[in-house]
Amino acid sequence: MKSTKNEQRSNDTPGHPLGPDPEFERALDEFAEASRQSLESLFRGRMQALEERIAGLASKANSTEVLIGRALAAEEQVARLQRELAKAKAVGLPATRSVEPATQSTSPPIEPISGAGRRIKAAENLRPNPSLDDVIKFLLHRGFDVDNKRPLGGGLWVYADQDAFETTAKTLQSAGVGVRYHPRGRRLKPDPQFEVDPAKVLET
Repeated sequence: MKSTKNEQRSNDTPGHPLGPDPEFERALDEFAEASRQSLESLFRGRMQALEERIAGLASKANSTEVLIGRALAAEEQVARLQRELAKAKAVGLPATRSVEPATQSTSPPIEPISGAGRRIKAAENLRPNPSLDDVIKFLLHRGFDVDNKRPLGGGLWVYADQDAFETTAKTLQSAGVGVRYHPRGRRLKPDPQFEVDPAKVLET
């Protein structure tokens, strides 16, 4: 008799309120997956921003090397002309050359202080079918802000408006280099800009 009462009491007892709940576990899994995807998206965005920042700093460093090279060339020319002038005065003869402004330096290209050891060459004109390096030197020589993201799989960008870059764009196109204008820029750089060689056919 006691056994029957115990069995009846056991059957009447409700399930434990903290037992397995499939709906709750499914919701928890969905929340965990959404959190993981959000963190991965945030991480990728931060990595892309850092990569673009590094590429921008590298491009500015390249521009700085060009300026340093020009300054050193100017100093070398001034020193050479001063020695020539002193020598002419010593023998009572006029100097063979007049002192030219430092910006009109005709001294040979010099090695930059740092970098990959490439020689800096003034690029007044652009030969047909140039290399990517030739195009970058040409743009830097003309004073444009160049952002080379090609090493990271991106593009070669020039930050300028359409009026300022119009003549240079025609010169590039005449040499066989494609140019694409982005008046609203990109997500991380909303300024007017041009992508040079958008088809990425030029090689270094």
